[in-house]
Amino acid sequence: MKIILPGLPPSKKNGRIIIHRKSDGRHFDIPSNEYQKWEKSMGMLIRQQWGERPTIDHGIILKIIFHVTDKRSWDLSNKEESLQDLLKVCRVISDDNRFIIQEKYSTWKMADSEFVEIQLEKTALFSNNNLFNTPGLFEKV
Repeated sequence: MKIILPGLPPSKKNGRIIIHRKSDGRHFDIPSNEYQKWEKSMGMLIRQQWGERPTIDHGIILKIIFHVTDKRSWDLSNKEESLQDLLKVCRVISDDNRFIIQEKYSTWKMADSEFVEIQLEKTALFSNNNLFNTPGLFEKV
């Protein structure tokens, strides 16, 4: 299964907003406004591409290819984390723990426009699982 998203994801960790709750005096932080807007718009695109497929709750190989237009420096792991969290929020994967994402590969390529290609592949361990035999689950979009 392949999911394509335009642009590059913002980091969920950078620019967090600290909230002070007056009722009990506790502080907590939430992702930046930029991240929240990105999550909402990309979430709609993922849901369109994922369709009615079931949530993956068994081992997969996650491949992320960042197509970029320049050689700016940015933190690969922060962008990976943003995408993994988005896949979880959109119910593509049930969790981003090691039992679900059993292998992960990330790379970048120079391109004419920026976009992210996310590939989800079944692992050999779970290839006989009924989830992976669901018609259309791992067909290209």
